[in-house]
Parts: sequence; structure tokens; C-alpha cells
Amino acid sequence: MTLITSLGLLAVIENSLAAIFGSDPIILPEAVTKCAVLIGPYDIRITANQLLALTASVALLLVLDLVIHRTAIGREMRARAEDHLLAATCGINPESVLRFAFATSGFFGTLGGAIVALDLGCDPYMGTVVGLKAFAACVIGSIRSLRGAVVGGFLVGLLENLVAGYISTTFKTAIVLTLLALMLLFRPNGLLVPVVERKV
Repeated sequence: MTLITSLGLLAVIENSLAAIFGSDPIILPEAVTKCAVLIGPYDIRITANQLLALTASVALLLVLDLVIHRTAIGREMRARAEDHLLAATCGINPESVLRFAFATSGFFGTLGGAIVALDLGCDPYMGTVVGLKAFAACVIGSIRSLRGAVVGGFLVGLLENLVAGYISTTFKTAIVLTLLALMLLFRPNGLLVPVVERKV
């Protein structure tokens, strides 16, 4: 129910923005995007935007990891995610935890969108494909672990680039969604969470 509601709200927001601002993508000037750094003898090029996005992403992930694992509210969030009834019994206020979680996710989601826009440009529908890939990364790594989601993100990025380099860029998203479907069927807890055997 929550997922369906979120997708419906996403569609409303995206189409409202398109109606107000137009659906044409906005790209940063070439003078910015063409600045590149050469790495090693293989002529690997990283644009200034990509370097900034990488640096900002690492910094934000470190901050979020510290909040989740080193603060009281982070411990409460993990406790509620593990067992919300037991957490409430222990005196954790579920409403305050939920409010903090939504505020945090909105804050980091906004910064994540700005980071993506640095490299790919900005348009009202930019979050759809990126959001699906982010969801796939969380499922592949572990939807219950930030570090697992980061590992899943690297795997998704590596898979996309291998498919684009050796097969075709047309199949990049299709391969990721296929892997997502397989993970949901056979390993829904993710690669970094042990399989829990069902007891009869």
C-alpha cells in the first residue's frame, strides 16, 4: 500500500512540475561538463561534475552512516525497523522516529537529485529511472543495510557499464530490472544478509 501510494504521488509531482516548468531537460554548460581529469595510462576521463558527484556522494554516505550507527536517533531507527512493536514497548516513540526518517530521506534525496543532475542534467522525470536503479541496488545489496545498499549500487553500476561496453547501451536498464526481479524471487533479503531458513 505504501509503495503504490508513493508511486502515485511521484506521478502527480512529476507531471505537475512538467506542466509548470516544461519537460525539456536542462543541461549544464559544456564549459563545465567538458573539464576532465586523465587517470593513469589508459586515458580514463572523469569530468569535473563526475568528480564532484563522487566526492559529495562519499561524504554524504559517511555522514548518514554515522547518524545511523553512532547516534541515539539512529539506534532508535534501527530498532524500529527490526521490530516496531518491541521498540515501542522499550519506550521508543514511533512517531518521532518516523518524522526524523522522512525528513532525513527527503534531505538526502534532494541532495542525491542534485548530484545526479550534475552529470545527467535535470528534468521532471529524472527520478523515475534513477529511483528504480536505486531500489534495485538496495534489494541486491540489502534493503535493511546502508552499507549493503552501497555495495549493491556499485554492482548495479558495474553491471550497467559491462552491458553497455560489451553488448549495447539499449539493454542497460533492462538487465538491472531483470536482476531486480530475480533477486526479489530468490534472495529478497539481499546478498549481504544470510538466508533465513523457514521452520515448519
